[in-house]
Amino acid sequence: MIDDQAAPIQSENKTWLLAFKDIFFAPRNIPSRAPFPIGKVAAVAVVMYIISAIGAAYINDSHSGLRYEHFRLRALPIEIGQKKGDIPPIKAADLLKDLEKNYRFELTTALTATLPLAVLWLLFSTLIIWIFQSILFENSLTFSYTLAFVSFGNAIDAVGNLLKTVLHAVAGTLRADPSFGAFVNMYDDPIMFAFLSRVDIFTIWQYISIALAIAAYLGADRRKAYILAVLVIMVVIFYFGAGAFLGSMLVA
Repeated sequence: MIDDQAAPIQSENKTWLLAFKDIFFAPRNIPSRAPFPIGKVAAVAVVMYIISAIGAAYINDSHSGLRYEHFRLRALPIEIGQKKGDIPPIKAADLLKDLEKNYRFELTTALTATLPLAVLWLLFSTLIIWIFQSILFENSLTFSYTLAFVSFGNAIDAVGNLLKTVLHAVAGTLRADPSFGAFVNMYDDPIMFAFLSRVDIFTIWQYISIALAIAAYLGADRRKAYILAVLVIMVVIFYFGAGAFLGSMLVA
């Protein structure tokens, strides 16, 4: 396994922050930024994730149209339960009131909820990519260095999340989305809409860039990078699909 941290003589490359820029349009330049300070790189990725998530939440709460659509999507399971007779009308009304009252943007609550999610998703993504690149590449990366490349890739996810939210705000609806979710009626099939909306052009871009950067660092064939990207995207789709399936089971 390859890991520049194993060489104590080398100090961190002062240009490592520029790798967060390279990942967008020049991922194969990232190896020139090595060696990376893994802890700092991961910390920047987590901060970017948190800023993006909180910024998107604030925009969604501030925009009346988006706020209403988010509320309606969360209220649908209650309304379905009431129609089926699983939830008494009085209880359903109380649940809807509580949902409306609690659906407010609060910075402290957003930070508390987002921080562990940011760390867990970063580690989960790293684990998946580390496993597949260990199988595909003869000279594979250590887990810590895989974490660095995934952290750089998270910049695309963070920027994409904000851009998507701005697009929603400008269009005035969640259906204006650069994903297959744009082709689904979110009120008729909210579970499928949530699933398809998670797999967008930024998700595909992110994992292709990460794979290309890793392949360039290892001196591996570019075709293997695309195979790595496809495998990881398939796992991500399966992950979100499983979540959508469990959600549909709870609503049904």
